[in-house]
Amino acid sequence: DAIRLVNDRRRVLQRLNRLRAAGPVPISGRDVLLLNQISFYDNPVRFTENISKLCDEIEGRVNKGEGIVPRETPRLMLSGC
Repeated sequence: DAIRLVNDRRRVLQRLNRLRAAGPVPISGRDVLLLNQISFYDNPVRFTENISKLCDEIEGRVNKGEGIVPRETPRLMLSGC
């Protein structure tokens, strides 16, 4: 059961990350980072259910072409140590 719970949580986070690639951007990187952090502390069943609902909502926005910023807004990636 524990392995199944962790795998379900991993799959829902992968789904969320795939949705981030859509244009216009449907969810901020900061929000996704916070959700990833919450995944370590929240009840795994509740977390997976809620993120799955969030992904459904985001898919609806993607299908409508809605984003958090205009489509032409540049995307930035910060990296480093």
